[in-house]
Amino acid sequence: MLQREISDERTTALNNAMHWLYGISWGALYGLGARRPGHGPAFALVVWAASLGELPAVALSPPVWEMPTSSIAPDLGFHLLYGAAVAQTLRRLTR
Repeated sequence: MLQREISDERTTALNNAMHWLYGISWGALYGLGARRPGHGPAFALVVWAASLGELPAVALSPPVWEMPTSSIAPDLGFHLLYGAAVAQTLRRLTR
């Protein structure tokens, strides 16, 4: 994306950092905009759809139609789990 070579050792760390920052930023938006904390799955689908557009646009992932079908279901599952965790976190923070 930035036209810089990244070593294999640093790729994993960079990937983890980007996932955490991306997830936290979306979670903060959810917390600011959620009227009811029970819409985690719908929120997760929005985040997943955004990533399916953003990542190919910056050449970090192939377009969804080029992804192996075996990777799509687990990816969706991880995003739904993320949405449930965000909703549960908001529920606990707003008691």
